[in-house]
Amino acid sequence: FKDLTSRITKYCFRPFDIRFICYSEVVCAWPRLDIGQHMLKNNISLVTARSNKSGSIDHFFTANFPSDVKYGERSTGSTFSPLYISPSESDALVRPNLSNDFSQGLTAHTGIDYKCKVDAKQKDTGRGDMIQTFGPRNVFDYIYAILHSPNYRARYADFLKSDFPRIPLPAGAGVFRELVLLGRNLTALHLLDVDQTPALEKPETRFVRSGEARVEKGYPKYENGKVMINSSCFFEDITPDVWEFHIGGYQVCHKWLKGRAGKGGKNPHPGRILSDDDILHYRRITVALRETISLMKQVDAVINTHGGWPDAFYQAPPPPPTIEEIIGAEESHDLEFKSTFQWNVRKDKKDTALQKSCLKTIAAFLNTKGGTLAIGVTDDKEIYGLDKDLELTRGTTDMFEQTLRSIIGNTIGLDFANYCSVRFSDAGGKQVCIVEVEKSAEPVFMKFQGKEDFFIRDGNATKSLSAKDQHNYIRKRFS
Repeated sequence: FKDLTSRITKYCFRPFDIRFICYSEVVCAWPRLDIGQHMLKNNISLVTARSNKSGSIDHFFTANFPSDVKYGERSTGSTFSPLYISPSESDALVRPNLSNDFSQGLTAHTGIDYKCKVDAKQKDTGRGDMIQTFGPRNVFDYIYAILHSPNYRARYADFLKSDFPRIPLPAGAGVFRELVLLGRNLTALHLLDVDQTPALEKPETRFVRSGEARVEKGYPKYENGKVMINSSCFFEDITPDVWEFHIGGYQVCHKWLKGRAGKGGKNPHPGRILSDDDILHYRRITVALRETISLMKQVDAVINTHGGWPDAFYQAPPPPPTIEEIIGAEESHDLEFKSTFQWNVRKDKKDTALQKSCLKTIAAFLNTKGGTLAIGVTDDKEIYGLDKDLELTRGTTDMFEQTLRSIIGNTIGLDFANYCSVRFSDAGGKQVCIVEVEKSAEPVFMKFQGKEDFFIRDGNATKSLSAKDQHNYIRKRFS
């Protein structure tokens, strides 16, 4: 027990309410050292909840010390996610507690490189320059800004009441940079970091006293912009939106004072007399909340500037159409059906000349606007399947795809083969090959059995152009 004094640390009890605790399993019940130990160093934690009973959508906050389970959510408790994980007390390098997929996704959509190594001994800030690099703290700031978007909370309200929040990737570097800055300011406000937020140095909220500043029983009370702690002492110039502001179901301005108010009953207490530090702290809380309300509006404004929800964020492409959806449509300028690839149904044998029918459709799609070729479907939209074609490729779809791609490369060109994606779909126990072709950026000529042709789509047909028509078409289509 002699070393317990070294375990005394600050403790995040309720929003903006920092107390002290002897953080040891000898003293604490359920200390959760597996998570809390990482908050004994210079660290920051995202505080949220998987669900709540209050129906609130405001359960997002931050902490820089070990925290109480009800710190950021009053009904079911909070979940804490430290930004850094320290492998050991002596290890200077700390590991960011971030998904690699998410970090790499940010790089992919912003063009800014992720800098993941952080050296605690060199007092690394964990931030990049946001031009060429970004770091773990920038990721945290981005997430924090998203969680404080009023439109995000309203849009996903039902999900936020029942599960952890989901964070979208930005659509580009611009929205990412601007949200990181706003998230950084929000984080500094919620940690009451005076060095980062000059407005907290000398908060505008005034305290007026007459007599001792005791928070008496039955207080605080809000009256005409004043927060009364007794009949003669009050904080003034506090707007209703600041007084009513909630975090995790807590009405912050009320909760902080109520925890220090007088009580009756079996264990009466006259209430705490606020010290000068207490008064300054509460004044800073009111300013932090006022600035938070302003920054939350700015978060939505930035998102709206970049297209709003959901356009300001990356949207995964929709799933490709199913074979049922494909055959439910009619053949058109961007859809064609072929019964087989290289199997002659009438002669019941392989016929490489049949390859041309599929290849010229692919070339035509490349030269026009792209399209979908379904191999294994008749013109009458009946599923013929690939059984006979697969017999020529060792019975596997992998070998069928390799053969198809090889022939496309040899007749149309290896570069253009990359414009074609190949997938297979099961339709009533029969395999169908679906080739989805993108529009080419360059003219495509197909060379088959010694003859070179230029094909385009004309309605639901594939058409070969004469030399003169090729010249005019290429000039207009690829200029």
